[in-house]
Amino acid sequence: AQPGALGKSIASQVKDEWYVSFVGISSGFKSELAEAVSKQTGCNYFCVTKDDELEKVVVTDFDWNFFPAAFGVEVAAQSGDFDIVGVYGTPHDDAKEEVLQAPWNPLTHRFYPPEFREQARALLLCSRRLRLGLPMPALQRVLDFVSPAVRSIFDVDTAFP
Repeated sequence: AQPGALGKSIASQVKDEWYVSFVGISSGFKSELAEAVSKQTGCNYFCVTKDDELEKVVVTDFDWNFFPAAFGVEVAAQSGDFDIVGVYGTPHDDAKEEVLQAPWNPLTHRFYPPEFREQARALLLCSRRLRLGLPMPALQRVLDFVSPAVRSIFDVDTAFP
């Protein structure tokens, strides 16, 4: 089969909500065919080279492997203190970071959302009442944690349970 023709055939089935799972058996299966399958929403592929792998894919994990649970899943993580080191899924899923705002400082305070400004105000008032006098770097770190400047977004075409 030609990858282009297979991809077109699968795409027409996806329109009718028929999804394809491709199981390649042996180490010599054509990966370009598997790529054509995995590019389609709701479709996936597996490569098995041993009997126990085949049983795991089509018997043990059948419910997990062959029935898509969600489409167009977007996961957003917003933190200034954590880095996302990897996203697992199909090679066509997308990961990106977007800068939401500049790091906090007194000059940029007015550009932050009202809820954040109220939280910053409460922190400053508590600091003064307790006579802590937080140094500016500590204050910036705390406020950047409350409203991180970077958000990581992961788009997953199809999620299987």
